[in-house]
Amino acid sequence: MTAPSPDPIAILLTEHEIASHRFAELERALGALSPDDPTATARALDTVWQTLVFLERDLEVHIRKEEEPLFPLLKAALPADDRLIDEMVAEHDQARLKRADLRAVLDDLLGSHDDVGRECDHLRTALLATAATPTTTGITALRRAARAVLQTLRVHFQNEEELVFPLAPQLLTGEQLAAAGRQMVAIDQEV
Repeated sequence: MTAPSPDPIAILLTEHEIASHRFAELERALGALSPDDPTATARALDTVWQTLVFLERDLEVHIRKEEEPLFPLLKAALPADDRLIDEMVAEHDQARLKRADLRAVLDDLLGSHDDVGRECDHLRTALLATAATPTTTGITALRRAARAVLQTLRVHFQNEEELVFPLAPQLLTGEQLAAAGRQMVAIDQEV
C-alpha cells in the first residue's frame, strides 16, 4: 500500500505559519534596535539578517511550490479572463523587490561587506563586529524597509489563504492535488 500524497494546501499553510513566526521575531528585533544599546542592536541585527536569509532561501522555495505545481493548475481551471493567479505572481514579484530594498538598507547600515559576499556566517560575524556603530537614520531606514516587506508578505499570505487556497479543492481533482503535493515534496528534496 502506498502512502497518501501530501496535501499541497496543508504544505503551503504550514510554511505560511513558519514565516509568520519569523515575521514576529523580526518585529521584536526591529523594536530592539537602538544606537544607544550596541549589544541589543547586535542581537537585533542578527535576527534581521537571519530573517533576510530566510526570505531569500525559504520564501523562494515556497514561491516556487506555488508557481510551479499549483498556480498553473488553478489558472487552467479558472475562466480565461480571471486575473487572480496573475495577481498572486505579481505580489510575489513585489515581495522580491521589497526584500531587495531591505537587503540594500541593511548593507548600507552595516557598511561594505563585499569581501564576505553572501555567505551568511561570515556576514553575521561582520555584522556583530560592526553593530556598535549604526546610526539613528540607518536604523529608521532599516525599520521602514523591513516593515514594508512584512506588510507586503502579510497581505499576500492573507490573499492566498482567503482567495486562492480555498479554490484548490473546489477546482482541482484529487489526482491534480496529489500530483501538486508530490511536486512540492520533490522541490524540497532538490534544495
